[in-house]
Amino acid sequence: MIGKRHELTAFLFLLTGLFRVASAAQQSELLDGVKIIQNDKGGRFGQGLPIALELVRRIGDIDTEDEHFAFNLPEDLAVDKAGNIYILDSGNHRIQKFSPDLKYLTTFGRRGQGPAEFNYPQRLDLDSEGNIYVLDRYQARIQILDSVGREIKTVPIDRKFQDMRLLKPGLLAVNTSLGYDYDSKRIQKEGVPKLVKLIDFKGGVQTEFAEAKDYGGPQINDQANYTRLATDDDGHIYLTFSIRNRLDKYASDGRHIWSATRKLNFSDKVALKGKTTSKGASIPSEIIFSNQCSSGIAVDDNDRVWLITPNRQIKKDEWVGTMGGMGKGGNVTMLKIVGDKAFLESQVTDIYKLEVFDPEGILLGEIPLTHFADRLVIHKDRLFILDKAHTCTFYEYRIMETLCAKE
Repeated sequence: MIGKRHELTAFLFLLTGLFRVASAAQQSELLDGVKIIQNDKGGRFGQGLPIALELVRRIGDIDTEDEHFAFNLPEDLAVDKAGNIYILDSGNHRIQKFSPDLKYLTTFGRRGQGPAEFNYPQRLDLDSEGNIYVLDRYQARIQILDSVGREIKTVPIDRKFQDMRLLKPGLLAVNTSLGYDYDSKRIQKEGVPKLVKLIDFKGGVQTEFAEAKDYGGPQINDQANYTRLATDDDGHIYLTFSIRNRLDKYASDGRHIWSATRKLNFSDKVALKGKTTSKGASIPSEIIFSNQCSSGIAVDDNDRVWLITPNRQIKKDEWVGTMGGMGKGGNVTMLKIVGDKAFLESQVTDIYKLEVFDPEGILLGEIPLTHFADRLVIHKDRLFILDKAHTCTFYEYRIMETLCAKE
């Protein structure tokens, strides 16, 4: 559904030059068998990246009167082989299915604890048969539904699982938060926890890899090791860290292939600055210095890795966040967006850009965005960017290779 307010131009060509930039824009070395890449700011092409994006449409609108497109805290999107689009409408505890031309088809799910029922589900994926995989960590499960929404199987999981992608038949890739459990003493006693697990449809862990880093305190360890996950058709797993300047590629057997950084427009330092105790709190809060480094990741059919990266940090008077309450069994009973009203209602911003890396971790360049960006999904030549809070919208773009890219 095309938005009514502040309509964006129908075509968004973000290519700023059709020439190659001679550059030693990165340095690399081999360390313990892992390729370490340090990319310079802007990468090889900067904003002259030989890729253009064309805005196709917006899916969902906070002002719409059509209930089928009135999303509440949407979280994810998937496209099946017929081109049908599935929206994980988390705040409405449902999945909305649309045809390729955005005709509403059906709804799967409702709020509850039974089969095909959800409680603020987080992630969505599809297999080649059209089966639907839904991560519902507040109910400690991944539900597998058939193409008409009937439950096939429920996979028990840890509530700390944050992200999920189907890696191959019978195997799911998930990443996990540490929770506020891991301080240095526990890590020394039990070892460094792993951030990625490959689980079967019984919930059993087949492989785990990607070590967390110890920053000294349990809260900073949780936040500094928070990752977002993507996979490609060859079974590789990619991790980007929310507040650490790092992008990693792993093989499906857990082998670490490369790790990449890039120069940012702000400090990428992560540090524990101290502790403070609020009135009535039994546990002191840690004072952490950090900046957000990425908020979304996806891989295209050419195995290029796309990241949502801030141009700058959000100012204090621009803050928008989520507030929730916990009920019995750890289920979320309420979730809503809170923060600065004017910023929440805004639809245009200079905060975000896309960064594109080649399959070897080399930063190719960047594409500025003019709207908010919380999550990234790529299907064939289509790129979907979610604005979760301000417009409850997925922006759908077409990825276009320019003549320069084909030279």
